[in-house]
Amino acid sequence: MIARLLKTLWVLLVLAIAAYVFFFVPVGRYTLFQHSYRILQTDAAKDLGHSIEQTGKDLGRDVRDQVHDLSRSR
Repeated sequence: MIARLLKTLWVLLVLAIAAYVFFFVPVGRYTLFQHSYRILQTDAAKDLGHSIEQTGKDLGRDVRDQVHDLSRSR
């Protein structure tokens, strides 16, 4: 029981350190968060996001249609 508590505390500590580094420690001119934000604001990243969104919608529609067809055939 104590071992599980220590493991959980260790994981939380590592997560807190990683979050601190991500948001507050500059890597060059910007923090990792700022670098990520700037990259995600590019046209290429936005196009990729739209493509992923459309693919997800198409996949969801296909799955829904297949499930509907299977349920009708029974």
